[in-house]
Formats: sequence, C-alpha cells, structure tokens
Amino acid sequence: SEAWYCRAPQLRQFREQNEALSITSDNILVGGVWKSQQPAWAWDLGPDPRFVRRSMMLEAGFKSWLGFPVVSEGTMIAVIEFLDTDRGVHDDHTLQLISILSAQLGPVMQRKRAVE
Repeated sequence: SEAWYCRAPQLRQFREQNEALSITSDNILVGGVWKSQQPAWAWDLGPDPRFVRRSMMLEAGFKSWLGFPVVSEGTMIAVIEFLDTDRGVHDDHTLQLISILSAQLGPVMQRKRAVE
C-alpha cells in the first residue's frame, strides 16, 4: 500500500525499491508482526541476514526497525513500520503506547475502507 515517508533526497532509491516490493507474511519482520499481532523491534539490522530488505535498509542508513499491528475486531488490517538511523533501545513504555495507538487505529482504518 501507499507509504508515508521522508522526502530526503538520499532516501529516493530506498523508497523506489521498497515500493516495488510485495511484502508477504513470510517476511521476517512484517510477517512476524502480522502472524503474532504483536509489536516487534529489530534493534540492530546489521547482523541478521534473514531480513528481506536488510541490504536496502542498511544502504539507506537505517539501523533499527519497529513494526506494530493494526487490528480491528480481531482481524489484522495492516502493519505499520518505522525505520530509524539510530540503533534502538528497548523501551516498555513506548511499546505500551504503540499498542494503545494501534488498538485505536484499527477501527478507524476499517471504517475508512468501508467508505471507499
């Protein structure tokens, strides 16, 4: 689906490559969130070659990843992901906040799809 992203010129190639991909439930990062319906963090993208877009992410300067599910009435609607140029630090408060936001976002997205 369409993505919101930073328009920084150095990310143009990453954005174009990313938009050309189809992410499936087999994807380690996004697929893991989709299957578990739980937020997930990859604090350091460097050492794990299983990440499908790892080389793209590293070339663009990203070092960590966060994905969270958007669920409505028990049904997965989407996975929203964030990339950062810093390595992340585990933060339970942030995970709790993201869980609350995603719970509120699910019904909103579902209503929007129904209108379309």
